[in-house]
Amino acid sequence: MSKNPLERIPDTQNKVEQVPTENTREIIPADPDANNWNFRHAPCFRETMMYSIATASVFGLTEASRKSGAIKVGNTFMATFSVVALGTWGLCRYQKRQRHKAVVEGMREEVEKRRTGRYLPVPVNGPAKPSIPAEPSE
Repeated sequence: MSKNPLERIPDTQNKVEQVPTENTREIIPADPDANNWNFRHAPCFRETMMYSIATASVFGLTEASRKSGAIKVGNTFMATFSVVALGTWGLCRYQKRQRHKAVVEGMREEVEKRRTGRYLPVPVNGPAKPSIPAEPSE
């Protein structure tokens, strides 16, 4: 049996004459309609790319304006892009995780309030406003 997951023995249910052998293999093409993972669905990808490309471009153009060689400009661009991309992605993921924790904690508190009966629903017209006492007239 082949270790390649893209190969398999051909389907012989409708083909009586053809008998599969160990050497007969059929390549299974990838399904073009399959929902393959791509970078557009990666969390924080868009923000990371925007910040890192913009920052690396500024640093690269600054290095180019100093009349540095093309290799040094390219190295500056790539180094800045890499550092900013990793930093921005890490920071974005951390902030996303903190927001998720806050939402989960809020939901837990709400469930606990409703379970224990300490839940007071807000009236349709909004919360009651405190009455302001009238100023004494002199």
